[in-house]
Formats: sequence, structure tokens, C-alpha cells
Amino acid sequence: MNQLGIEIHGQVEAGFEKVRDAFAANFDKNGDVGAAVCVYRDGHPVVADVQSRSSTNRRTSPRRA
Repeated sequence: MNQLGIEIHGQVEAGFEKVRDAFAANFDKNGDVGAAVCVYRDGHPVVADVQSRSSTNRRTSPRRA
């Protein structure tokens, strides 16, 4: 959880951790409170359903597309 109370959830394959790190850094850097990303490579998800959730948000579960 970052200083704004944002938790990052989802699955990232080995070698794609920098995508998750850049996603997470966006919240500290830009003050965003919600987002999601999914990245496919050769038809296979390598960054799957990575999303944010605010501990101060009224939602109790991650967003669904």
C-alpha cells in the first residue's frame, strides 16, 4: 500500500515486474486513485488484471471490467 492508501492487485509474469512498478508509481507521482491494465504478448496475458484499490474508497472489492 502506498502513502495514499492505494493497493495494487493482479498477476505479473516474471520479466514484466517493471510494468507493475510503473503502474504503482503513477499513483504516487500523479495522485490517481483508480486504474487497471492488462497486457498480452503473443496472445498470452503477461500482466493480468493489475488494478488499484483505495483503502479509503467505499468499494470493498477490486473493479471488474
